[in-house]
Amino acid sequence: MRNIRGLGLAVVAALAVTGVVLFGEGSPAQDTRLLSGAAWLASGKVGQVTLLDGMTAEVSAQVQVAPSGNSLAVVQQGTTAYAVDRSAGTIRRIDGATFDVSQPETPIADASRDLTVIPGRTALYTVDNRRGILADTDPRTLQRRGEMISVADKLTAGTAAVDDEGVFWSIDPATGKVARVHDGQRSLHDVAEPGESLITLANGHPVVIDRKGARAISLSSTTASVVDTIQLDVRPDDVLRASGSPHNERLYVVHKRGVLTVCDLLESDCSKVVPLAGDSDFGAPVESDNRLFVPNYATGEVWIIDLQRSAVLAKPKVLDTGSTFQLLTKDSVVFYNDLMSEKAGVIQLDGTVTPTAKYDPKNPARGVTTPVTGGPGTQQPTKPATAKPGTDKPTPSRQTDQPGQRTGADKPKSQLKISMSDVSPIVGQPIELRVQSLSGDQPTEAQWMFGDGASGDGATTSHKWAAANTYQVAVKARIGTEEVATSVPVTVSATPTYKVRVRTPDGGKITGNGIDCPGTCEVDLPPDTGIKLVATPSQGRTHGSWQNCPGSTTSCEFVLTGDRLNIGYTFGTAADPVTVRVTQNADGIVEGSGITCPSTCEVQVPRNTEISLSARAADPDRHAFDKWGGACTGAVQPCKVKASANVTTVQTTWKRKPIKLTITCTKIYDADGTISVSNGSKCVTAGRASTSIVVTGKPGDSFDLVATEDAPKRDGYTSHFDKYGGTGGCRTDGTKTCQVTLKDTDTEVTVTGHFRGLKKN
Repeated sequence: MRNIRGLGLAVVAALAVTGVVLFGEGSPAQDTRLLSGAAWLASGKVGQVTLLDGMTAEVSAQVQVAPSGNSLAVVQQGTTAYAVDRSAGTIRRIDGATFDVSQPETPIADASRDLTVIPGRTALYTVDNRRGILADTDPRTLQRRGEMISVADKLTAGTAAVDDEGVFWSIDPATGKVARVHDGQRSLHDVAEPGESLITLANGHPVVIDRKGARAISLSSTTASVVDTIQLDVRPDDVLRASGSPHNERLYVVHKRGVLTVCDLLESDCSKVVPLAGDSDFGAPVESDNRLFVPNYATGEVWIIDLQRSAVLAKPKVLDTGSTFQLLTKDSVVFYNDLMSEKAGVIQLDGTVTPTAKYDPKNPARGVTTPVTGGPGTQQPTKPATAKPGTDKPTPSRQTDQPGQRTGADKPKSQLKISMSDVSPIVGQPIELRVQSLSGDQPTEAQWMFGDGASGDGATTSHKWAAANTYQVAVKARIGTEEVATSVPVTVSATPTYKVRVRTPDGGKITGNGIDCPGTCEVDLPPDTGIKLVATPSQGRTHGSWQNCPGSTTSCEFVLTGDRLNIGYTFGTAADPVTVRVTQNADGIVEGSGITCPSTCEVQVPRNTEISLSARAADPDRHAFDKWGGACTGAVQPCKVKASANVTTVQTTWKRKPIKLTITCTKIYDADGTISVSNGSKCVTAGRASTSIVVTGKPGDSFDLVATEDAPKRDGYTSHFDKYGGTGGCRTDGTKTCQVTLKDTDTEVTVTGHFRGLKKN
């Protein structure tokens, strides 16, 4: 990618006129906007933070925030940066438009090197990791708001996050408890086993990696309750680092043994793995455009993985020596940063690396940006040295020969105008965008970044945003041999909705368009939605009338043009209610018309209501439906009757299924015999190894069995009755007689008689 000098400093004013946004060139120190895909990077060695533009890989600002050598970090909230000086235990705010630096503040005393700042979309939390305490901090004044909150015994890397709604989440490794903090209120939840657990965000909701329990646990973002649990392949010596997809239900877990696990949270599946290098030191992955970027601190490489094919695409080397470095994304642009040197840059999706120098290592003060409030006579900021791709040697920035005088190389570039079909779009609305030059020749090529990770091409393009937010839309255009860039903030509003609210009815329910009241009595719907609500009375009630909703007795319909907050329905009381009652002679299930017997065997209905009842056996192996009685007759199902009497009684009769008694006689060696049954049946071996007969009866019936051996065989074998077996309760000591009594709980009984052949000496 070619560098475009001064992209981050060229924007001066925005004017919206009939759907057109105009940008022109002016004094760079007077008004600077954070571009789409620009990130603040820290340099602890020199005590500076640097604004690096992702489209050009150029430094847009260089701000001194701490003494050289201090332990320094920076976090970003929209266009604003917060410099965290862990050596001093302080925070400073850097305005993204003016680069003004606030005075250092100490929201938590004595935090020092354990101080961490975690920004959300609208919240800023200050954390003391060592003591596990949290302070809600005002994003502008950096003063603590409210009391400090204890969230854990101790926090470590990967144990805290803030979601898009400004909710703070953390997990206490000592207890496995998850803390949820919102609007100053804390709740604790038992989620994981005590041990080295992690917490991250996937598609906006928290996911806990329970190392000891070898589980990935998805939590509800509103209640912190467990939504799903997925088993992970975790070994005893595994060191884990994890992150989640910002817009998809995916979790990424990197194992020290050199494996990347990709979990599909929708499918509850963590079986997909991608092999990495063993004996390495991989950091938490970051995602951009369906690719995963995994830092390898041992080699200074970044592994780029195609998530669709689960394949490693490239392993670009960003640092010559193995040391821990930062890897982060901003609007789908991937940045790397060495905290203790001038080295930083941008990594493209194909693995191309554009390095840059955050400052001149020989003269770090050179190029430090002066805030616009610096007053008359302040020196205009100059560009720091920028490293050429493929080298570590910085190339000096061009300087003007005299203050206020431009060289030929720094002559003004063409001015661009971005036109939009609607400067106040809503979510999901297609918007046409066009870039034009205000100085003659028009762009022949243009590349767009829409601030939500998507991109486009052409002087005219279109886009629609999926979520409400303010996006910085940037475009780089070619006009002849010149490349020019500019950007514009676009605020996308949520799709407008109107409320439909129904008063909780008495005596029935109201349904339609998502309403299911009682239960769900209020919904938000888009304008001009056609609404149809239906009233259904409960048993014993009748249809009545609507309030604030035109329609018939049963339903009302209207087109939603505004909030409808007081819709009601009054159900009538059935005149002359009567009773329907079901009785049974055995366990069975009778259902219909409000009856669910045996739990509900009696209901009240209006007189002359048509009743329909169906019967089925509770235990089909023991009972079968026989017939109806009372108001219903016969055995036809369902029974239909009109409830005209004060009490309508329906009876069910169930018949007991016969109990089957299976008698088997077996023989070993040359032995035959007979088992005689008191009902006249006989089981005879008759030369076969096994013979069975079946008799049936009802509960309480008894059958006497007698075993008789056959006469000795001519071959010298004598038949001998050995014993009974089976479930009939016969003695097993060789007694030849047995009485089997059938019980009500029986469905089938078995008796086996064994004959054995004995050879005469």
